[in-house]
Amino acid sequence: MDAIAAAQVLSEIGYLLRQDPKEVYRARAFSAAAWALALERPDLYALHKANKLTAIEGVGAGIAKVLAGLVETGHSSYLDRLRAETGQPARDDESAIDLAAYQGDLHSHTDWSDGRATMLEMARAAKSLGYKYLGVTDHSPRIKVVNG
Repeated sequence: MDAIAAAQVLSEIGYLLRQDPKEVYRARAFSAAAWALALERPDLYALHKANKLTAIEGVGAGIAKVLAGLVETGHSSYLDRLRAETGQPARDDESAIDLAAYQGDLHSHTDWSDGRATMLEMARAAKSLGYKYLGVTDHSPRIKVVNG
């Protein structure tokens, strides 16, 4: 499994974990690891073979175990379990998602509001993904609509 496909799996795991308020930190960890995979696009097979999946930014032992399963089987039993627990069906169209077709992002947040990255980091990430545009939609603490 390549890094982009693995990033999609980790991203979905992060999404499903966010359904449980007690799992907010784990959800963030999976989402951050997915982001790192999408940006770095490491050779997961080589890292797994060298037992160095934790060398990827944001990947600890737990996420490395999920990645190892993806490399070995192309499948995540953890994702299956989360889908079952949350009542989310498997997405049949996962293989049809082509991240290369995305030309940009019109809704992003920097660390100025509730995002995780600085404006410069966001711009560099967008450039590395081949984006033609990036819209920053940070919240304003002065505007009280939907909590800024």
